[in-house]
Amino acid sequence: MNLDDLQAELAERGCVLWVEGEMLRFKAPDGALTPPLMSQLRRNKRALIERLRGDAQHGGDGANPPGGSGANPPSGDVGPTREPSYGQQAMWLLHQAVPLSPAYNVASAVQVHGPIDYGAVERVWRTLLTRHDSLRTTFQLRGGRLAACVQQQPATDAKRVLVPTEAGPAAGPAAVDAELRRLVDASYRAPFDLTAGPLARLRLFSVGETRHVLLLSMHHIVLDAWSLWVLHDEFGALYRQESRGEVGVLLAAEASYGDFVRWQQALPDSEAGRSQWQSWRQRLAGCPEPARLVWDRRRPAARAQRGASLHFRLPAELSGQLRELGRQRGATPFMTLLAVFQALLHLHSGQRDFVVGTTSSGRSEPRFARLVGYLVNTLPLRAKIEPGCRFSGLLEQTRGEVIAAIGAQDFPFPLTVQRLNPPRESGALPLCRVMFGLQKPHDFSEAMIALDDASRSIDWGGLRASTYELDQQEGQFDLTLEMYETSTTFLGILKYDTALLDRETAQLLAARYRRLAELV
Repeated sequence: MNLDDLQAELAERGCVLWVEGEMLRFKAPDGALTPPLMSQLRRNKRALIERLRGDAQHGGDGANPPGGSGANPPSGDVGPTREPSYGQQAMWLLHQAVPLSPAYNVASAVQVHGPIDYGAVERVWRTLLTRHDSLRTTFQLRGGRLAACVQQQPATDAKRVLVPTEAGPAAGPAAVDAELRRLVDASYRAPFDLTAGPLARLRLFSVGETRHVLLLSMHHIVLDAWSLWVLHDEFGALYRQESRGEVGVLLAAEASYGDFVRWQQALPDSEAGRSQWQSWRQRLAGCPEPARLVWDRRRPAARAQRGASLHFRLPAELSGQLRELGRQRGATPFMTLLAVFQALLHLHSGQRDFVVGTTSSGRSEPRFARLVGYLVNTLPLRAKIEPGCRFSGLLEQTRGEVIAAIGAQDFPFPLTVQRLNPPRESGALPLCRVMFGLQKPHDFSEAMIALDDASRSIDWGGLRASTYELDQQEGQFDLTLEMYETSTTFLGILKYDTALLDRETAQLLAARYRRLAELV
């Protein structure tokens, strides 16, 4: 099939092609691109890019994306600035208080085994920056208002770091591993300048020719955890294509981050938004206190945001019993594990009416499912524990609270805080200071599934990629319990503010959480 025939068949099937940076992008109806047609598309990719660019230069529409012109994405932002989301406005204020803190750095590290093509790594990274406008965004105050500035051409912050394998008398595998860990951790913790940018960086740490750690680091204002899994999946898919000498191709994104911001800003005045606000106002009536503990030290007047993490695991048998308990009560693992955490907080602090925060992905709209950006929204969950309350009663209450919160999950948390105006405490966040979350493998994410088992890996064009443990997002809150669901067990990471809590106390909390899980 020659190029003319290929373009004619694509057009007949309703497929639209355009060029974005170095990437060929397309939109197509479901089922339109058969495997043989996709093979032809990959084989002729470079020729198609050259032809589409030529058409654009001569005023043709061959390179025009749906609803646009030239090489712009289908729903991208034309102007240099746009309104930030509610979450980005709140994140900006938090960052200003501690601009050098790594508390709001988000990162993911992957071990890669095999001879890697760093030139291909750079090309893939530039393609991803071009594809996702959120990764090309910086922030400035203009006329007293925060503006998100989308760079038309991505500033590529990518470096390869060679890890020394000879370190004097103490040289050896352990010394090399320690140096690798130090370099990765230092790179992750390096601060971001929200005004100058870039707010996304790539580092490839190489120990010899066949052992590497790929670190993707972004500021939380442009990316959330869900987005990391999307990025890793797209990185792997593009690198596999590059390793075969092909130009990377991905399905066109259904929406841009600008689309999300416009949708979110319109929500509060919509019928759905008014209903969600009423739900939060009723359930948080009386402004319940944020969950707190008996801290080891008094809270400092200014938030230092220095954190640490403690890892623990619930045994497989106990994890299975917790799942079964939840099934018997009509509760999900999230609800069951949260109820155990609420019981722990009550027993440790004596509080009977308090709020624990959790997060939603911010992707209730299907078109945002694979959108890269800061979409996550905080949900304040209230716990009211009456004297003599049994765990079954607490679990039932938690189940109802979670279901109600899911029904109102899109209403922006910063706007909820603004309208409720809860009591403030110097150096502390309002309403949600203790957080709980449960991460579990998602079918769409090959990278997320690999987290299920550290021994598992995924194929990146002849390379073997697997997870590399990295402590992060520490110190944002007083205390965060992040649970990870695997096929057999639950893994826990207790993240705590070291200005308030000692490690010995964190170890005690983790041990008590496991003991409570056994008791219930």
